[in-house]
Amino acid sequence: MILWLIDFMRDQLEKDIQFTDFLLAQFDQWIKSLFFIWFIFTWIHPVSAQAASGLQDVDYLTIAPRVHPNPWRVDRHQGVSITFDQLTPGSSVKLFTVAGNWVKTLDTSTGSVAWDLANNDGDKVASGVYIYLVTDSNGQQTRGKLAVIR
Repeated sequence: MILWLIDFMRDQLEKDIQFTDFLLAQFDQWIKSLFFIWFIFTWIHPVSAQAASGLQDVDYLTIAPRVHPNPWRVDRHQGVSITFDQLTPGSSVKLFTVAGNWVKTLDTSTGSVAWDLANNDGDKVASGVYIYLVTDSNGQQTRGKLAVIR
C-alpha cells in the first residue's frame, strides 16, 4: 500500500512538473508576443525616420480624418477606392510604406479624396500596412495607418 502511494505521489509530481513546464512555455510565448506588439507600436508605428522628418513640434489636427474601407480587402472591396474624408479643404495626403518609402501624394480641394491603391507610377500597391500623413492648408499634420490585403 505504501509503495502504491509513493508511486501515485511520484506520478502526480511528474504531471505537475509537466504542467508547470507547459505553463512556462505559454508564458514565454505570451511575453514574446507582448514584446513584438510593443516593438511594432514603438518603433514601426511612429512613421519611420524618412517619412517622419519634420513631424516634431507640429500641431496635430484635432479631428482625425476618416479612412474607409480600412482594412481594404480584395475579396470585399474589389473596384472600390480607399476614401479619406473629414479633411479640411486644401489638405494633402501623403502615403508611405512602413519602411518610410513614399508611395503617393493626394491633393484635395474638397473635404475628401479617393486613393485608387496605385503608387505614383500607376502600379498597384502590394498588400501591407501603409502610413498616411495628412497636412492641412495651415500646416497642421496628423498621421495614421491603413492596411491593404490582396
